[in-house]
Amino acid sequence: MVKHKQEAEEPVDIWGRSPLKLYEKIGTPIKRATTSMNRSSNGELIHDYFVVFTDRKPDVRGYRELLQAAEWINYGTKIYRISTTNSFATIEKLVAETFDIQIKTDFFVSNSTVNPRFIN
Repeated sequence: MVKHKQEAEEPVDIWGRSPLKLYEKIGTPIKRATTSMNRSSNGELIHDYFVVFTDRKPDVRGYRELLQAAEWINYGTKIYRISTTNSFATIEKLVAETFDIQIKTDFFVSNSTVNPRFIN
């Protein structure tokens, strides 16, 4: 008799959703300018941030305000990379209020790149 390995079932959350795949994008896509990838079609600067959680990151899929504020990319178990026209402080405040967690204790937001124009 040959034993076959059972394939592991993909875990689902309480709403029946499968986990996000690595680098899967969710949220509101930003329409980019044809002349610059760092600008929206309205001319607003597009910021590129990492949102890093100290513990396992929460699922942003059920939170309209977060999904409308940025384009979220899954970067593993603790990190999201986001593209947004919102400021650093706005994103920090929104995440903290949405999940009722502390800034710099439970999560932090950092720039994913250093733009030389913003260095003193």
